[in-house]
Amino acid sequence: MKRLSILATLILAVVGLQAQNEMDALRYSRLDFGGTARSVAMGNAFSSLGGDVSTLSTNPAGLGLFKKHEIILTPSFTFGSTESKFYGQTTDEYHLNAGINNFGFVFAFTSENPSIKNLQFGFAKNRLASFNNDISIVGFNNESSLVDYYQHIANGTPHEQLDQFGAYQMWSAYLIDNFEDSDIDYFNDMDQNVLQKMRSTTNGKIDEYTISGAINLMDRFYFGATLGVPVIDYSVDNKFSESDSKNLNDWFSSMSRNEYIQTKGRGINLKFGTIVRVTNWLRLGAAYHTPSAYKLTDKWEVSTEAFYDKSPEGEDGPTHYKIPAARGINDEYTLLTPQRFIGSAAFVFKKFAILSVEYEHVDYSQARLGSTEMFYNENQLIKGSYGSAHNVKAGLEARAGIMSVRLGTGFYGDPFKTSVNNQPYIVYSGGVGLNLGTFFVDLAYVTKRGTDKYYIYDAAWVKAADNKYNHGQFLISGGIRF
Repeated sequence: MKRLSILATLILAVVGLQAQNEMDALRYSRLDFGGTARSVAMGNAFSSLGGDVSTLSTNPAGLGLFKKHEIILTPSFTFGSTESKFYGQTTDEYHLNAGINNFGFVFAFTSENPSIKNLQFGFAKNRLASFNNDISIVGFNNESSLVDYYQHIANGTPHEQLDQFGAYQMWSAYLIDNFEDSDIDYFNDMDQNVLQKMRSTTNGKIDEYTISGAINLMDRFYFGATLGVPVIDYSVDNKFSESDSKNLNDWFSSMSRNEYIQTKGRGINLKFGTIVRVTNWLRLGAAYHTPSAYKLTDKWEVSTEAFYDKSPEGEDGPTHYKIPAARGINDEYTLLTPQRFIGSAAFVFKKFAILSVEYEHVDYSQARLGSTEMFYNENQLIKGSYGSAHNVKAGLEARAGIMSVRLGTGFYGDPFKTSVNNQPYIVYSGGVGLNLGTFFVDLAYVTKRGTDKYYIYDAAWVKAADNKYNHGQFLISGGIRF
């Protein structure tokens, strides 16, 4: 039991852990651009249409098309499933969440200047990303154990210098041990035939709070700007276990490792946009988004537990080891996400129909974590792993009196340079709207489908789980114009 006493002493110490990596930079750079039900139903291809509060986060020139004041609120309900295939075994997991996708207000003022038709001011909260998901992975691995990985990490390091969030916990639970004649060489008695289970629950979002202004010149040229404050709230709870399900090991029964990480912070960015009404039936739009500069803080907690059929300390020793949780917090660090370029076109067929298309370019290799010196390796991985993504969206709206029917789709390109971890996805959406003049209500449903590869620990030691996800969201917007 001496090892537990040593660990407890270490856990009371002030610690710092650099937990950030290239995947964190990608997670907070890849956006969905949610918003109102009308915008979502049309695939969020709204940058050249304007007149919708969601454009404050995409093309602020869209604010210039408002002629009246407006207040809007959009609650949403998300649900979905993730199918995981791992060493020949398939599992499914489901999730359900509710939240506020959008709210905002716009003030539109008429100008006495004949060239300036309107001036507008707006405030909105738009959801840029949702992290809510559950993944369950199960498979019998006859190639490696998590313990093998931590033994590899430990080799060459005295046990008192091992990372208390990783290899030190394994050593404290006797899952790895050092040879009697060496304090830097380790072994384990796992036979690499274990049933592995992983349950990963992620929660959180990126909500952007915007203050925007726009100008309408002669009902033909529209210009707008937005000051955006994106707020990140993210957490992941990973529960990993291994067990000797086939009774192939004389002493090992099972082990578990739980990890909880929380990231919070906020950033700032600017957006500039323009829309040109070329003719009564054609509008062209363009927008530029500066990088978002974030200040973030991480908190985490890690614990390990092990059960044995025979005690690793001898005949009279314990067969159960529960290692006290190690907790840590990072000092505030920075993240710079990539800039974005958006081009769009909309075809307006009088009051009967609208067709809109939009293109967005994002180079994810531009993301940067912290200072060059402290995050040199991570930033090199960002440069080497990620590349440019091309996102294409399209939407259609048909009107009949006070009713509207909408359809939309979007293709979001793969941010990775190679095909090893393909992560493009496709969005399909649709909805209806009811416009009563002063009051309006819109409904939308959107589904996102895609695939990715998930490694339960280092990719050099374990095969990837192949995940296939199908996420859905139902939105309802209600608003007043006055």
